[in-house]
Amino acid sequence: MSREATQEYVIRMRVRYTGMKTKRAKGKALDEFCATTELSRKHAIKVLRSQNVPYRRSGRPRKYGQGVGEALKRIYLEADQPCSRLMVPIMADYVRSYEKAYGNFPAKVRQGLLSISAATIDRLLRADRVNFPRRRRSPTGVSAVKREVPIRAGEWDVSEPGWLEGDTVAHSGGNMEGSFVWSLTATDIQTQWTEVRAMWNRGATATHDRIRQIEQALPFPVKGFDSDNGPEFMNWHLYRYFKGRSPAVSFTRSRAYQKNDNAHVEQKNGTHVRGLLGHARIEDFECVEPLNEVMGLWSLWKNLYRPVMKLISRTQEGHRSRKKYDEPQTPAHRVLACPGVEESEKKRIRMLYKSTDCFELKRRIDVALKDVFTQIARRAEIASGGEAGTSALRAAPAGTVPASPPDACRPLTGHAWPLSATSKTKPRKVS
Repeated sequence: MSREATQEYVIRMRVRYTGMKTKRAKGKALDEFCATTELSRKHAIKVLRSQNVPYRRSGRPRKYGQGVGEALKRIYLEADQPCSRLMVPIMADYVRSYEKAYGNFPAKVRQGLLSISAATIDRLLRADRVNFPRRRRSPTGVSAVKREVPIRAGEWDVSEPGWLEGDTVAHSGGNMEGSFVWSLTATDIQTQWTEVRAMWNRGATATHDRIRQIEQALPFPVKGFDSDNGPEFMNWHLYRYFKGRSPAVSFTRSRAYQKNDNAHVEQKNGTHVRGLLGHARIEDFECVEPLNEVMGLWSLWKNLYRPVMKLISRTQEGHRSRKKYDEPQTPAHRVLACPGVEESEKKRIRMLYKSTDCFELKRRIDVALKDVFTQIARRAEIASGGEAGTSALRAAPAGTVPASPPDACRPLTGHAWPLSATSKTKPRKVS
C-alpha cells in the first residue's frame, strides 16, 4: 500500500474502531487491521486510538523531487551505471550531453542534478543498481623467459605516467579448448589510463601487435611493463621488444598465483572487459578486427568520461580495514594534471573533449557492438545450416545496446591516436 492509501485506510478504521461498543467487535476490527497493515497488535491499538495524522513523514522536507530522481535514473543508465562518487565530478558533462540528445531539463531539475551529492545519488538509485560478476583466470608461465624477467611485488612507488600493468582475458565461455577471442588490457598506474584490445588466441605475435597499438593510443611513452606469468607475455619476442629499446623498458612480472600484485589491471578486467563483453564464448575469427575497433572506442570513452578513484592509504583497525581514496577524476584529467606529459599530447586530449560528446560516443559503441554480435550470430547460423546461432550473441550484456539506435553514426573526428592497426593475425590450428 502507498503512503496515501495507508493514511486513508487508518482514518477510516479509526472511525469504525471508536464507534464499536463491545470488546468482541473491536477484536475483530483489530484482526482485520493487523492483517492488512502487518502491524503488531499493540502498535495497531496505539495507531487506532491516536488523534495524530497517521504515517506523516518526519524530518526535513525533501530537497529533490520526483523529477530529479527520474532524470538521475535516465542519466545513470545512459552513462552505463557508474558509481555515485564517480558521477558527481562529471555530472555537468552528463547533463549537457543528455540535454543535447533528448532536450533540456526543467530549471529546477537541472539545478538539483548539478548540486546533488554522492549519498543522495545512492539513496535515489538504490532500486536501480546492477552488479556484474567478475571472473579471473589462473596464470601459467614459461620458465625459460621467467628466469630473465625479474619479479615485482608490493605497492607501486611511481610519480610519473608510463608504468603499465598488463593482463589478458579469455572469452572462452568456460571451455579453454580450441581457438577463441582474447582481450588484452593495459592500465597506467599513475593516471589509470586504460586501453583494451581484442586478439585471436594469445600468441606472441598477436600480443605484440596489440601492445604496439596500445602504445600508439597512450598519451605518454611506456617506461615499464608489468604482467603475470602467462605465455603471451613470457616469450622472447616480447622480451626483446622491450629490452631492445634505448632506453630499455622495465619488464617485470608478478608472483605466481598472487593476483594482488597486478591489482590495478585485474580490476579493469572486470570493469572494462567483462562489463562490455560478458562471459560467453566468442570463437568467430572474422569478428576480431571489428571487435577491436569497438574496444578502442570503448577505451576512449572510459578514459575521457569515466572518473576513477585511487587508493591513498589503508589502515588496519582490529578486524576492519579502512581505505582512503583521492577525489574522483577521469584518466584524461589526471593526464592533463601530470607535469611530465608533453604539451602536445595534452592539447590533443583537450581537442578530444571539444570534438566528442560522451553520450553520442557511448551510443556509437552500443550500435557497433550490436552489429558485431549480429554478424557473429548470422555467420554461426549459416555455418550450422540455418539452426540457431551460438551463445556468442549473449556475450553482450542485456541493456547495453539500445533498442532503436540513431540513424547515423558518423566517424569520430579529431581522434589523436589510432584505434586499430592494419595488420591482422591469422588463426593457428590447435592440435
